[in-house]
Amino acid sequence: MEQDIKPETRSLKIVHIALIIGTAFFLVISFVLNQTTGGFIDNGNETNEFKSLLLIVANVMTVFSIPGGLIIFRQKMKNIDRLLLHQKLPLYRQATIIRAATMEGPAFMFIVGFMLTGSKIFMYEGLGILMFMIFHFPTNSRIARETNIDIRTME
Repeated sequence: MEQDIKPETRSLKIVHIALIIGTAFFLVISFVLNQTTGGFIDNGNETNEFKSLLLIVANVMTVFSIPGGLIIFRQKMKNIDRLLLHQKLPLYRQATIIRAATMEGPAFMFIVGFMLTGSKIFMYEGLGILMFMIFHFPTNSRIARETNIDIRTME
């Protein structure tokens, strides 16, 4: 069984790391661009209205997307106890990718808002979501706990 588990968990970790690195790289690039050129849109009062609207849209997206992803994750994992090991891991991978993607979407929205307006609140909220993505990284103990697999079979 160990040979089945390690490649599955390794591929899941690679996908999750790729999502985190992609988001972090986009955040760093947008930070560097903002430091050198400022926000792409800088029209005084119109910018403040656009910034407020973009901030509202990004926060509403976050409020619905992240809890929605967590709910979908729980729904998919609800009956995982009844499944065999070779059925658990693909289901867990699917649920975990959905959970991570629903975090990545709002993070990108905040980063785009930061690039457009130069407002640091977008950057801070994007960093917060990035930390949340890192918190949900599928470690062996997390995978074992969420799939009810004995952790000794994973090491």
